[in-house]
Amino acid sequence: MPGTHYVITSGMVPAVDGELNDIASNVIGNKADTAITAKDDVSCVIRYEKGIVEALGGSVGVGAEVQTTTVASAGGSVATTTRLGLLVRWIADAINSATSGLAALKAILDTSGVILNAKTAAFKLLAGNQQTFTKQITSAANAGAVTVATITTQACKIKSIVVRSNGATTADLTSIAITGGASAVVTFIDSTTGLRANIAAADQQVSWSGRATLAATKTIVITLAGTGATAVDLQVDIEYEAIVDAGVLV
Repeated sequence: MPGTHYVITSGMVPAVDGELNDIASNVIGNKADTAITAKDDVSCVIRYEKGIVEALGGSVGVGAEVQTTTVASAGGSVATTTRLGLLVRWIADAINSATSGLAALKAILDTSGVILNAKTAAFKLLAGNQQTFTKQITSAANAGAVTVATITTQACKIKSIVVRSNGATTADLTSIAITGGASAVVTFIDSTTGLRANIAAADQQVSWSGRATLAATKTIVITLAGTGATAVDLQVDIEYEAIVDAGVLV
């Protein structure tokens, strides 16, 4: 009729999970449509949108997988078909692994990010890594053989030895010598080099450098020769490395 407006409602609201494709409302869908995650040629937009929401945050979606799923062992391999949520959780597990992740790294770092002394010491004990040993010698000038260091656990390679006077050396001292190994068979610093005149004043020093290996339990000895018992004040510094992991001078 003239002046009358008509609204057509029949067919405007599609059936739940409908598959018709004749008008826009059928393509968009019904609010009650169920979620779908596998593509096809008959499902509406609402079903796909619900599927996306469910995949991201639903009870079996990415969020749920990240929160509840443990994937194999941290650091292991992941199949190429692994879903995103499981992959995210695998990465999180690997990062937080107590043996190989950030948690393991944190265990060897202090709060300022500096490697702890215990870890540094363990690293130096690896074969081939440079180590140093220092000993203060305050025995009597005529004490004879005094043990400076004992090779422990594994054989070590001795690379250099320095003997330095910490002050005016007593006149009771005639000379020093540094030897090592069974029956002092290795001579590092002989008594001529080690005459008192060469270490008489503060910071005067004598030294040896080269390569000599000593097995575990062998010792490095300083022999103090003198005419009296006045104490000396010397420092012995040894540069060395383990031949086998864990070799150390004590």
